[in-house]
Amino acid sequence: MVVRTQSNGRGTTGLYIGTRNARRYFKRAAHGVDLQLGHIHIHCALPPEFWQGHPEIFDARLSQWLESKVYHDKARGHAPIPMLMIPAEKNSFKLQPMKLPSASTNKETKPTAAAAEVWHQKAKAVAERMQAASTAKKSLMH
Repeated sequence: MVVRTQSNGRGTTGLYIGTRNARRYFKRAAHGVDLQLGHIHIHCALPPEFWQGHPEIFDARLSQWLESKVYHDKARGHAPIPMLMIPAEKNSFKLQPMKLPSASTNKETKPTAAAAEVWHQKAKAVAERMQAASTAKKSLMH
């Protein structure tokens, strides 16, 4: 799924998940979510507001990681940046920056809304294949 970075205005950067993504990828009974940030694994709480129209995740460790890995180039400012959250296991996601190569310079560029939608569709297809593989693996184990 495609999510975006978001500042809470108090010096902490987190993730805006989106209402549709929250309903589709998160269990209401879950009180938290595990995030894989490269080689770092953290557990982030999901506050009650997550289910009340504010599907956002803020955590000091997540903020530090985003600042060092995503916002390391201060010239870019703190504009929201699309990120991929790829389902890994039950209630666990791998978070990574969305990177789109520029056709002319072969450098990374900020994606357009249309490109973000294409990436969202691809991430959705990958997530569905991973879920199907996980389900098939579990059925073989039982």
